[in-house]
Amino acid sequence: MSNISRYPMALALALTPLLGCSSKDDASDDTADTTFATADVTPMEGTWAVTNNTWDRDDCGASLLLAAPEAVALSDVTDTSFALSIVFPVSFGLPDLGTTCTLDGGAFVCVEASQSFTIYSSQVDLGATVTGSLSSEMSGRMSAELLLACTGPECMNFDGCMLVNSADITHEM
Repeated sequence: MSNISRYPMALALALTPLLGCSSKDDASDDTADTTFATADVTPMEGTWAVTNNTWDRDDCGASLLLAAPEAVALSDVTDTSFALSIVFPVSFGLPDLGTTCTLDGGAFVCVEASQSFTIYSSQVDLGATVTGSLSSEMSGRMSAELLLACTGPECMNFDGCMLVNSADITHEM
């Protein structure tokens, strides 16, 4: 039995805590909190720990089933961009979720990342938009706005569900 079938919606929703920075419930304000951003901060490449996850929004109760990612990995870092990969626990059986981000001073915005998979007989599509701010080249805060689309009998109330997760990120030496 695959790990995916053992952890139905928990697996699908494990993608949610990817990131975080917005503590606002106002759906019209989905920008990152750049309070900690400083001018011209370029993050270090490598693995960053994800800690202090909080749910700022959960329209469907999905956060009760979610597991946080283990880390994020930054690569191809320049003064204006970087590649971001969200690393999930191996036990969930999900591949890393990757995207590219633009960097302006200490603030960053990433291209929407998406992943599709099947849970039993249901199709799950996840879209994640990541924003954040860096307080230094080794620390910051991220926010992930997640939108779930689900068709099938295992979907419950998750179709069209919006979630926002915030977390601190720290470069691991």
